[in-house]
Amino acid sequence: MTPRTSAPPSAESVRPLELFFDEPDGAGVTAAVNACDPVERARLDASAWDLLCALDRLRPDLEPSVYMGRFDAGMSLALGAGFGSPGYDVEALLQRAGGDPAHAAELVASDQPSNPRQSS
Repeated sequence: MTPRTSAPPSAESVRPLELFFDEPDGAGVTAAVNACDPVERARLDASAWDLLCALDRLRPDLEPSVYMGRFDAGMSLALGAGFGSPGYDVEALLQRAGGDPAHAAELVASDQPSNPRQSS
């Protein structure tokens, strides 16, 4: 690996790839560029971890987990043993929560039915 090939692509270097997308200015292109940006990636990783910890404190019965497909640009939040089952898009959830992982955890907790065995 050379330094040139190991460096993350810049937004300008991926511009020619926009021709392959139906909507060059769409969310897919933005997500792909952000997934290659180490600063943006670190921010998302930290927020996802904070969301996971906050949700586990609020509702441990939900058994939250975060996963990412090998070639996917986005992270998903699964509940229970639902790896790969429909869950939440982490970036969309954080956006819905104004970027606050603790608020995002509250949103998920409120979306789910309460557990009668959970002690208050």
